[in-house]
Amino acid sequence: MIENLNNTLDRLILIVEISFIFLVSFTIIALVDAAFEGLNLYRPIADGYLGSPNVGDLRGGNFEEIVRITFVLNGLLFISSLVFGLWIRRTRDGWTWSDFGYTFHTKDQSFMSLVRKGIALGFISILIFYVIMTPLFYLEFGSNGFLSIFAYTVGDRLFTPKELNASYYFGIIEMGFIWPLSAGFFFFSYAHTSLKSRFPVGIANILATIFYVFYLIFFFLIQGREKVTTLFKIIFDWKSIPNFSPFLFWGQVAVFLIILYINFSSFEQTGSIVLPFIMNFVFNVGLTLLRAGNTLAFSELSPLMVIPVSLLALSVLVWLLFVPHDYSTIKKAFSQLKEVHGVSVKNLVLLVSLFLLLSFILPGVIYELLYLNNANNLSVPQWLIPLLFSIDFAILLLSVFLVLSYEPAMVHDVLLITKEGLPLASHLVTFDTDEYLLSGFFTALSSVDKELTGGDEVVSTIKRGNNDILVEENNGLRLIVLADRDHPSLRQQIQQSFQQFLKMHNDIDFSSALASGNGFPPAKEFVDKVNGLQVRFDIPQPIRWSITISMVIGPLMVLLNGLI
Repeated sequence: MIENLNNTLDRLILIVEISFIFLVSFTIIALVDAAFEGLNLYRPIADGYLGSPNVGDLRGGNFEEIVRITFVLNGLLFISSLVFGLWIRRTRDGWTWSDFGYTFHTKDQSFMSLVRKGIALGFISILIFYVIMTPLFYLEFGSNGFLSIFAYTVGDRLFTPKELNASYYFGIIEMGFIWPLSAGFFFFSYAHTSLKSRFPVGIANILATIFYVFYLIFFFLIQGREKVTTLFKIIFDWKSIPNFSPFLFWGQVAVFLIILYINFSSFEQTGSIVLPFIMNFVFNVGLTLLRAGNTLAFSELSPLMVIPVSLLALSVLVWLLFVPHDYSTIKKAFSQLKEVHGVSVKNLVLLVSLFLLLSFILPGVIYELLYLNNANNLSVPQWLIPLLFSIDFAILLLSVFLVLSYEPAMVHDVLLITKEGLPLASHLVTFDTDEYLLSGFFTALSSVDKELTGGDEVVSTIKRGNNDILVEENNGLRLIVLADRDHPSLRQQIQQSFQQFLKMHNDIDFSSALASGNGFPPAKEFVDKVNGLQVRFDIPQPIRWSITISMVIGPLMVLLNGLI
């Protein structure tokens, strides 16, 4: 029961940790966006950019949407994943750059193999897009209008070469390079790798996919700035949204879900960021070039526009026949779906809801009210926005303290040895070996160490992979403990328990008790007690007071500053 509780807490804290970065990023973006809007810094950039007033129509908004998302949100996600993610994972779990996937090759995959697999999966992604979206375009626009998915159009008219400049920027520069390098690196190198450390692989892939899809919904599929309001309308009242097509919206969501799940699964299998980056690059750039090529080659919509996609499908089929191994990750990805276990559907929904609430809904509501109020499109009470900002600030502080003070460390194995080197009691799980062999090893190690140091020092900590072996010696007994790490608080708990045990049985000859053949039952009880020791949060008393004061004073000052 305790292990299940710890596992649940680990997972909950991890979701809060990932959401915390979003909360920080989105809060800063709201302030930057409001400042830019108030200083009128957007409009001079948007007017006539690239020679076309229709540039913004590619995103369903104004050009400032592209600027903000590209250079502010994605930049913040990339920087925060590098700085915060690497720092907390390296200090807490000992991860390296390679553990995050920042490697151009792996033990089993060469760089060219990763690139080749990425190109193959990118081609498959383009075909998945057309297989899902083509019939939906047919339902939406009819027998002729569905061809618009194969080119760039404004109504029934194809883009002019000048208007195509914007699509090149969006499809190649932003979606091909900046998007996979920034948001993609955040989700792959940090979020997914962290999720994989706490969840079964299949669940980690699903969670990472859903998190990424919500990111795309908010910053790509939902038009304009009223994103939270629009999201609830899409779910509960889509008919109230002008020119909204549920077919196309949910079709794109389905495309993202499938493609990103393959992305995350292939990244998990190869362990390198190269493959998902190449896959996303080929998908976005390939889709852009296919549509732009048709736009330049034809003067109007034509059934011949399906030829490039048909040739792509043929090339994928030939590739599959000659080099089937390059597509093996797809088979593995969907086989993992059949083996999803470890988290109930209810808990999965709760974790996703927590991420959505902290990462998007809460800061999104503040952002919308702030923008609408500045644009004079909304009249709200003077106290409402400062109150929401103070709540946001309080949750931000709570997330910081919760995440940074969480240093889980627990005991896995315990071995109590007499001065003769015989096991008095043990609880061995990770050390899957004979307790007499293990006792002899540590006794010999202690003897050699005393010979080398003259008996003045004893071994207290031994590094074993990602774990530490803690050693305590007193009154002829040696206590061996395998724990996550040599955490000061955990060490103190072990020492206190050891001292209490020795004090209660200071008149016992443990060697005689062991020789009697009946053992020493209190030793087994002591070992089981030590095995249950753990540290979850390590917050010294002075820091607890500072946390309490910050949680009260900080939001209050934000609130008062907004009201005065």
